[in-house]
Amino acid sequence: MEFFSPHADPRPGWVKGPTADGLVMDSHGDRIFGRYLSPALYSKEERRPVVILCHGFPGQEQNIDLAQALRRAGFFVIYFWYRGVWGSHGNYSFTHIIEDVHTVVDYVRSGKTGLPIDTDRIYLFGHSMGGFAALNALATGLQVKKAILMAPCNVCYRWFFDKPALASLVSSKDKGYFRLTHYTALEDDLEANADKWFFPNLVDRLPKDIPYHFICGTQDTVCPAEQHVKPLLTDMEIRGFDVTYREWDDGHSFHATRLYLADVVTELLKDN
Repeated sequence: MEFFSPHADPRPGWVKGPTADGLVMDSHGDRIFGRYLSPALYSKEERRPVVILCHGFPGQEQNIDLAQALRRAGFFVIYFWYRGVWGSHGNYSFTHIIEDVHTVVDYVRSGKTGLPIDTDRIYLFGHSMGGFAALNALATGLQVKKAILMAPCNVCYRWFFDKPALASLVSSKDKGYFRLTHYTALEDDLEANADKWFFPNLVDRLPKDIPYHFICGTQDTVCPAEQHVKPLLTDMEIRGFDVTYREWDDGHSFHATRLYLADVVTELLKDN
């Protein structure tokens, strides 16, 4: 399968040019919204892989530039909004964002998008809390071809060891981003599930038959890799997982290296 530059517009000669549209999906009785980006297609028969992007908390950084870069490279891309945030219906919780990742992958695999997606090549990309959701979805039976976790947030580390940082994180609810069942819903969700969701405790439940790629920044003060990623990474390496770790000089959202990020992610997904 041919892939292209993530930094160049598609070459002429397509049978169907790049397109985009909204998606409406049912997640446990609530409507959640998303959007797909379709690459240029150069034959009527070709089916292209898809990358599903899972955004962080509360989700101001949607990584749309990365979505466009991956679309230019030849991937379908789907990004979406969890229940209870950014217009999706229902209530926000950590439990729900894990479930919503399952919902979107199942929706794509079912063929309901109507797009020529190669459903054997579904890739999962999670940033920050999206990395938390992606890893926990994988630990509860989600099946994909490959997972990329960028600065994943082990929110349970904060629950157990850094309550001031947790309080700072969940204070976002005071800005009205989320629809919650009650004011302490996020804390109550963590109290009930933190042992299960804590990253090092996932290792026995994560699938071992897919590659995992972790991307972290040395200047990340939001989710420092030393606390959030490396304990899980060490356990995965001991257990024989196919796992790689990349770290470079940037912060939590990689604002200084976005073009390089697009190159790295594109190459990771092209390499099968």
